[in-house]
Amino acid sequence: MTRLALLLALAAAPALAQSADRVAEFLRAVEAAGCVVHEANNQAILAQLGMTPAEGTLIVTLLMSDGRAVPQDDDLRITTGTCS
Repeated sequence: MTRLALLLALAAAPALAQSADRVAEFLRAVEAAGCVVHEANNQAILAQLGMTPAEGTLIVTLLMSDGRAVPQDDDLRITTGTCS
């Protein structure tokens, strides 16, 4: 994880701890989209959830830091629920 990503994760942790529902919503949306976030579906997922790109980035950083998401080529694969 790059230094910037680590700083983002540390900064995001308190905010995301208070919005576990938003993380769960994100996971459900990605699961419904086939378990992978890629260039073609990223904007649609964010729009569906009413999330800003910044909020999405914070959630992805959290998910990657605790192993619930992993990079896959240029995409992001969720590794929880039916996506495991």
